[in-house]
Amino acid sequence: MIDFFWLMFESLVTIFQAFIIVWFTTGFLESKYENPMRSLAFWITDLVLTAAILIANAFTVFEGPAILIYCIILFVYALLFLQGTILKKLFASIAPIAGIALVSSCVTTFTSALLQMPLADILNQKNLYRVVMVVLIQTLFFYILFLLRNISKKRNVDISRQEWVLIALVLVVSMLIFLFLNCIALYSNLSEQGTIWILLSDLGLIVINIITFFLIIKLGKAHTLNLENSLLKQQQIFQKQSVQGIKTQYEELRKIQHDFNQHLCVIQILNKEHKPDAIHKYISEYFDSREQTVNFIDTDNDFVNAIVNSKLEHAKELGIKISVTATKTLASINNIDLCNLIANLFDNAIEACQKCSGNKQIIAGILSESQNINIVIKNSIEASVLAVNPNLQTSKADHTTHGYGTKIIRNIVEKYHGFIDYYEEDGMFCCSVNLYTT
Repeated sequence: MIDFFWLMFESLVTIFQAFIIVWFTTGFLESKYENPMRSLAFWITDLVLTAAILIANAFTVFEGPAILIYCIILFVYALLFLQGTILKKLFASIAPIAGIALVSSCVTTFTSALLQMPLADILNQKNLYRVVMVVLIQTLFFYILFLLRNISKKRNVDISRQEWVLIALVLVVSMLIFLFLNCIALYSNLSEQGTIWILLSDLGLIVINIITFFLIIKLGKAHTLNLENSLLKQQQIFQKQSVQGIKTQYEELRKIQHDFNQHLCVIQILNKEHKPDAIHKYISEYFDSREQTVNFIDTDNDFVNAIVNSKLEHAKELGIKISVTATKTLASINNIDLCNLIANLFDNAIEACQKCSGNKQIIAGILSESQNINIVIKNSIEASVLAVNPNLQTSKADHTTHGYGTKIIRNIVEKYHGFIDYYEEDGMFCCSVNLYTT
């Protein structure tokens, strides 16, 4: 009877532990899908992980290598159903397993030192001490994961690939050291002093991993500040471009008005001289000359007009043919966000066109329907970009200052619950962005 109740107790603990682990990984990364797919993936992963832990516990006193299987289960779940980069998914798969391993090691080693009993005897006992120890482990484990998940939600963690690699390595090395220490404690006849040293080593591992986590937060905050500084600089540029754009449009209108009066005088004279062929030729030449001038867009958003028209002028100076269409009324989106998005999309297209030796062309459309905005920008390319660089990583040497354009675009798209699509067609690189105001 005691064996039966103990089996039920350990099974309930395992079910709780597996649920908390999957709950943390899902919350840290966020699901790709809505219900019911999100719930189905969560519960299937929870059941698979629970089964793996139960099987490992049934055949071993110390799980050891089975920890790797738990990490693989979580990583496969993260790859298929959760958002984030590969390295972030790797971290979210290893972190909770490393957490329960370190907490278990510290509590069991502390209990061994306190009761002056070998670790193997404690793990094999079925008494009140073992119950208290197991409950304490699960309580501490839940509290730690709860704190980590809440902190990660409250702060924007946006760090580079190299930094994620270093953080993942810290976790992996910590788990390996944990395995070695527990093998020593489990299979060696340690003295009381030796048990204390093992306990101190486990505590040191926990401290290292806590420092690592807060390092993630600090790095994420630093990257966010850099991004915000970049946005502020762009905001200042937009304000200057807005003033310059209005000034340029005003001067262009004055020039058109002056030239138009001159053209009317010429047509009037030709009409008086009864020269219709000359009038037709003159008008045709006039339209041909107008095609070489910049066509300004005119929407109900002065900020968008300023930024797009400034990009039109810039493209013309670089010898890039550019065509832009835009609906008159645009959905209500924060002006700074919208201008940041449009500016970075145009800058990317202009920069790509500059690399072309032949035809340099940009075709853009800014369309708005109801509560959404669709921006499509196409630019000439000489060879496939996605085939060589599918993740669109910056090719510039200084990765710390470059590559923010793509990050700004991604952050704005996420802010408005939209989506972005990159594709290629007819020898052009295409970027389509959808934003939703509701």
